[in-house]
Amino acid sequence: MKQLLLCISLFILIGCSGCQRPSEEKKGAVDTLYTEPMAMSMYMNDPERALAMIDSGVAVGNISPQRGEYLKAVTYYAGLQEQGKAEEISTKLLDDMSDDTPDSLTMLDTYCLLASMASTGQNTAKVIEYATEASKLARALDAPDATGRMAGYIAYALSQQGRVEEGIERLHRTIDDLREDNAFNSVTAWHSVCSRLVNLLTTHDLYDEAEKVCKDMLARTDHFKSHPDRFTKVPDGFDTAEFLDYATGSALALLSFVYSEQGKVSEARICVSELLRTEWSQSPDCDKMMLPVYPDIGEWQRFDEAVKRIEQIPTDTISNNYLVRLSNLIYAAEKRGRTAEVFRLAMRANVIKDSLHNRDTQEQLAELATVYHLQEEQLARQQAEADARFFRLLAATIFVGLIAAIAFAIYFFYKRRQTAEKNKALVRMIDEMHSLTPKSLTPSPTGLTPDPSIPSEACPPVAFHKERGVAENEVLFQRFTTLIHDEQLYRDIALDRESVCKRLGIDRFKLNQLLNSFAEGLSLPAYINNVRVDMAYKLLHDHPDRNIADIAADVGFTPQNLRLQFKKHFGITPTEYRQSKN
Repeated sequence: MKQLLLCISLFILIGCSGCQRPSEEKKGAVDTLYTEPMAMSMYMNDPERALAMIDSGVAVGNISPQRGEYLKAVTYYAGLQEQGKAEEISTKLLDDMSDDTPDSLTMLDTYCLLASMASTGQNTAKVIEYATEASKLARALDAPDATGRMAGYIAYALSQQGRVEEGIERLHRTIDDLREDNAFNSVTAWHSVCSRLVNLLTTHDLYDEAEKVCKDMLARTDHFKSHPDRFTKVPDGFDTAEFLDYATGSALALLSFVYSEQGKVSEARICVSELLRTEWSQSPDCDKMMLPVYPDIGEWQRFDEAVKRIEQIPTDTISNNYLVRLSNLIYAAEKRGRTAEVFRLAMRANVIKDSLHNRDTQEQLAELATVYHLQEEQLARQQAEADARFFRLLAATIFVGLIAAIAFAIYFFYKRRQTAEKNKALVRMIDEMHSLTPKSLTPSPTGLTPDPSIPSEACPPVAFHKERGVAENEVLFQRFTTLIHDEQLYRDIALDRESVCKRLGIDRFKLNQLLNSFAEGLSLPAYINNVRVDMAYKLLHDHPDRNIADIAADVGFTPQNLRLQFKKHFGITPTEYRQSKN
C-alpha cells in the first residue's frame, strides 16, 4: 500500500512541479498557433499533434531548435510514454549544447527532465548526476524552485541507496532554505519538497514526523490564503488561488494517509471531510492518492466512485500509466473480495509488464548498441592518437639517434685519426731507437764478449772462489744469454726455470743471483719475455707481410700474450704497429 501511494504521489508531484516558466517567444508569435504554450497544451492528449506543432514552431522561428528538441523529449516521455526515445533526444541535446552556445534555460529543463526520467526508472546514480548538474545551473540562473526540486530528487535517491537519514536531513535543509523565499515558484517547490519528505518518512514508518510536516504544509498554505499579496514573482497566467487549493487538498490527502496508517480513523475522516471542500478533490489525481485511504476508514462508496473515475481516464493500454490503473483496480477488487476479478486483472497486468519489459529491453539493447559503437569510435580515435604519438616519438627518437650516431662517428673518426697519428709518431720513435738493427731489450754484461769456444751444453757446477767469483759469474751469464739467444730457447713456449738451470748446471739460487747481478734484477719470465718481444719486433719490422700469429709462435708467445707484452713494452699492439708502418 505504501509503495502504491508513493508511486502515485511521486507521479503527481513530478507533474505539478515541472519547470513552469513563461515561454520567451519572438515578437509576432501570438499571431500563430505554432508556439510552445500551444504545443504543451496538447502534448498529453494528442502527442502526435504536439510534435507536429513543435516542428512547425521551429520552422517559422517561434521556437528555437534547442528548445524544440527539449519539447519533443517532454512529449515522448509524458505523452507517448517512450522514455527511451525521450532520453536519447535529451542526451543528444546536451551533447549538442556543449559544442554550441547553449540556451541555459533549456539546458536546465533538460537536466530536470533527465532527473525525472531517471527517478521513474529508479536509477539513483543517474538521478544524483543529473539533479546535481541541474542544481548548479539553477543557482547560476537564480531559480530557487528548480534548486529545491533537484535537492528533493537527490535526497530521495540517497534514501533509495540506503542513506535514509542523509536523504531526510537534506530534504529538511532544502525546506528551510525555500521557506525564506516567498516567490511563487519557490513556494510551489517548497510544497513539492515537503510532499517528498512525507512520502519518504511514511515509507520508513516515521509517522509522527510525517504528521508534523503535513501540518506545517497546511499552516503555511493557510498563511498565504489569508495574505495572498505576500506572493512575489507570480508568473503571468498562473492563478495563486488554484495553487493554494491544490496545496491544501494534497496536504490533507497526505495527512489522511498518515492517520489511516496509524489507525487514527476519526482524525483521517476529519481530513477527508476538509479535503472534500476543495475543488482539487474532484480531480483524478486526488482519487489516486485517496484510493488506499478510503477502505481503511470505511468510506466504501467514495472508494467505488474513485475507482469508476479512474477507469474513465483515457490512457494507452501498453504503458506504465495503464499499469498504475490496473494496480488500482486490483487493489479495489481485493478490498471487495472479488477473487476472480483480481486474478483476471493480475493476468492482464502481467501481460502488460511483459510487453513493457520487452520494449524496454529492445530500447536498452539499442542504447547499448549505440554506446558500443560510440565506444568503438572513441577507442579508434584514441588508438589513432596513440599511434600518432608513437610515430612522433619514434621519429624524434630516430632523429636524435641519427644525430647521436653522426656525432659519435665524427668523434670516433677524430679519435681514430688522432690515435693513428700518435701511433705513427710512436713507431718512428721505436724505429729510431733501434736504428733498424734494434738493440736487444735484454741487458747483457758490460764489456763481455761471447767466447765461441765455450760449449753451450750442460757443464758441471763451477766452484766459486772469492777472488774469481765475479769473472766466473760473468762467464756463466754469457753461457745463459747464449742459450737463450743463439740456441733460441726463447722459442720454447713451455720454457721454465728448471730447464734453464739444468742446461747451465746451476741451481735456482745461482740463476737468481746471475739475473740480479747482470740483468738489472729481472725475473727469469720477465727476461725471457723481453727477448721474445725483441725478436717479435725484428720480425714485424723485417717481414711486414708475415702473419702476426706465426710471429707469435716463432718467438714462444701465444697471439694474446704477444699483444699484451708488445703493448706493455712499446705502448702499441703489433697490429697498430704494422698499420702505422703502412
